[in-house]
Amino acid sequence: IQNTGDEPLTINSITPKSSSFSIENPPSVIGVGASADFIVSFNPNNGGKLDTLIINSNGANASIFKFTVSAGGIVS
Repeated sequence: IQNTGDEPLTINSITPKSSSFSIENPPSVIGVGASADFIVSFNPNNGGKLDTLIINSNGANASIFKFTVSAGGIVS
């Protein structure tokens, strides 16, 4: 996530719609001009290969940002 705004960006939550994906190390505050990474993990035992992640923040232009993730795996 990159903060191109002129105020610190507070990340309230990053959540997947289903249990097939999980979020690790979500950032909480991203400074002006800074960026932060987080990890998206996939569990093929929980089904679906396509999901929507929802980022809730204090962003002036997009306080709720949604994007699609997909993954594939083999259950052994």
